[in-house]
Amino acid sequence: MVLSSTDIDPKLRFLVLYQDAQWASSRIAYTLNIPQRTIQDWISKIQQGIDITKIRPGRGCKETIPEDTKTNIKRAVQRKPQTSSTRKVGVKYEVSPSSVGRTLKEKGFKYKKVVIKTELDENQRDKRVKYCKNMLKRKGKPIDEIFFSDEMGIRLSEAHPPMAWMGPRKKVKYEKPLRDVKLNCWGAISKNGSTSLHIFKKNLNSERYEKIVQEHKQEMDELYPRGYLFMHDHLPLHDAVEPELERHGLNFVDFPTYSPDLNPLENVWAALKREVANDQPRTESELKNSLRNNWENLTQENMLRPYFENLHSRYEECIEFEGQRLPY
Repeated sequence: MVLSSTDIDPKLRFLVLYQDAQWASSRIAYTLNIPQRTIQDWISKIQQGIDITKIRPGRGCKETIPEDTKTNIKRAVQRKPQTSSTRKVGVKYEVSPSSVGRTLKEKGFKYKKVVIKTELDENQRDKRVKYCKNMLKRKGKPIDEIFFSDEMGIRLSEAHPPMAWMGPRKKVKYEKPLRDVKLNCWGAISKNGSTSLHIFKKNLNSERYEKIVQEHKQEMDELYPRGYLFMHDHLPLHDAVEPELERHGLNFVDFPTYSPDLNPLENVWAALKREVANDQPRTESELKNSLRNNWENLTQENMLRPYFENLHSRYEECIEFEGQRLPY
């Protein structure tokens, strides 16, 4: 069988024309239909004594890693997930950082943001289980009679979508506001509806918190004329005002500590931040209007119903897993 010139490795043809025929690089590039910069790169390597016909690791093929090395890489990262960079692990096992990354992906690892949380002790888990069991009594009737309250903060500089569709060689830029501002929000939701959103700038203290709840108590009374329960977490300033608020007719439910996953308002806050980001407010006034308008839309009774229907299964799951935290 006779091989045509197109069957011969281009690098071998280059070597013949460059070393034996001593052609100029421009003529070789034109004849072989190979970019001039590639020919120049090959010439430079030859002058450095590099054999261009040999494929080096990382150039043209992926590095092959023995299975036992892959297992060691997996174990090393499992032992120290936060400090095991691909570079450090690569140096330890004499492989490239990109190969370490491919190995970890092959083993099911994902490089994600670290979740900061407090580990629950046995007593805290027991209280979570007890709370969930109480909420599920009478076919979950207590869930329908609670106002879940909470606070949330948002900055004007944060109120923009973090992702965007970009065309080829195009970047979507977001211009930060000239003057940043942080607004704090308080609200309470129930199966029957919600309070209006209370927006404030100053830091929250017990006196201010008591005034906020008192200001919105009438709204809660109107939604539940026969009475309701009120939930807030165990911030010291929350606990400090409970006796005074009880004297004004509020009945508190004993909500377990470190349990945002058991409060449906956390999901509403997340939805509110997404909607406000879509509005892309540029001033404090625009941020306030966006917060109020989107809160009003998100807390319509029909919009809140799925959050409360989901609570039944969430509380059952908490009991099943003996008080462990749940994704929310």
